Amino acid sequence: VSAVSLITGESTSDSFMPFDLQVLRKALTISLSPTETQVTYGNQAEFDLVGTGFATGETLETLGITAVSSKATGNKYTYTNISFDGSTFKLTTPDTFVSDVYNITIESITATNKGNYTITFEGAELTVGKRAITLKPNNNTKVYDGTPLYAAEVGGSKVGIIAGSVFSKDTLTADATGSITNAGKITTNAVTSYVFKRGGVDVTDCYNVSLLTGTLE
Repeated sequence: VSAVSLITGESTSDSFMPFDLQVLRKALTISLSPTETQVTYGNQAEFDLVGTGFATGETLETLGITAVSSKATGNKYTYTNISFDGSTFKLTTPDTFVSDVYNITIESITATNKGNYTITFEGAELTVGKRAITLKPNNNTKVYDGTPLYAAEVGGSKVGIIAGSVFSKDTLTADATGSITNAGKITTNAVTSYVFKRGGVDVTDCYNVSLLTGTLE
């Protein structure tokens, strides 16, 4: 580089060392809140996305998140059908997760303005508890006629639901085979079998079943 000295008026030659300008990416953590939660089988769970480490004036909104890939890993199954709502920044699990403890993790995000950040993810724990239900054979009575008396069939079943309910996407098949023929009374007619299914899948383990006895006389 040539220049003219302001003092002597002579031409001089100086060398200037070039230097780089670099803006480093900022560390950003996207986590799930709450970090632990519990729902009963047949219900959804919601998690809020929380961003920690944004530059001043920037938020999840300015990050421009359009999609979140996440999964729930349990002891029995791994699910990837967790929905994301970009207007509320919530992840919602479907109501079909079987009873288990799940590790909810964010695998990746799609965002239009994430280039200024190095993003790490923190997950959460979800417990899907068993659904409580109480079953009881239907009471029945008749005058002696020499034939066995069984639990009454109501709605095609000899077993009724006393408390709780069957998840709307499941079906219950139950039976009570106790009987009485001679005049008298028994108060210990028991539920002899029950199974809960969703389609062809046995989901009985998702229920906490209490059994009561019925009366035949």
